[in-house]
Amino acid sequence: MAPMLLTDLHDEIIAANAAFCSMVGRTPAELVGYDSKPFTFPEDIGITEDSHQRILRGEVSQVRYIKRYQHKDGRMIVAEISKSPARDEAGNTLYFIISERDITEERTLTAQLSHQALHDPLTGLANRALFEDRLSQAMSRIDRLGGHCALLLLDLDDFKGINDSHGHLVGDQLLAEVAHRLEAVTRTADTLCRFGGDEFLYLAEGISGPAEADELASRLMGRSRAPSRSVSSRSTSTPASAWWSGIR
Repeated sequence: MAPMLLTDLHDEIIAANAAFCSMVGRTPAELVGYDSKPFTFPEDIGITEDSHQRILRGEVSQVRYIKRYQHKDGRMIVAEISKSPARDEAGNTLYFIISERDITEERTLTAQLSHQALHDPLTGLANRALFEDRLSQAMSRIDRLGGHCALLLLDLDDFKGINDSHGHLVGDQLLAEVAHRLEAVTRTADTLCRFGGDEFLYLAEGISGPAEADELASRLMGRSRAPSRSVSSRSTSTPASAWWSGIR
């Protein structure tokens, strides 16, 4: 059975079936006589209330919305909700019938697929598709509001030599380490992308001009120059400093 509730004109629960109780981890005694605020995800309080008022004002005859619940064990539950009034022969609202569907796993899977489609699997950085979208948005903002942005291209010199000498596994580890270092100095408003192979793109937004772009480039370069113990431990035959000497 689908999770279902009956609520009165004040949106307080008058009945809850077993499926709904199981979905939110509460007994009927913990639900009946209360509204949904105590077990609604804090940021979503108001969604149900606004929808309830729309029906009471006669703006709509049925509402559909998505909100998050806080399960009793702390888990977040995402529910798709349909709410309709039950009326008497004169058209007066007696109570409300609410049918719900747990879409938590569906939303999680969708988010995972979306992330995979827009991020590089090795480094976790934005991929080319996401970067092109961010760049297009940045250019549109500049056209509307003015200002400056900078596009920086970074690549590793002789990266092929690293792959040939130490194998692709070591090459992948190096790329992941480079991404981690660059990401550590990436500003919140900016976008770092693995463009392909050993190439990275950095989109800096909201800068004052070329001088600030030079400062950002210097900061990125400085972050990548220092040897790393975590990198050197991956190969006992090659000093870490040699791995980084090719970064320009």
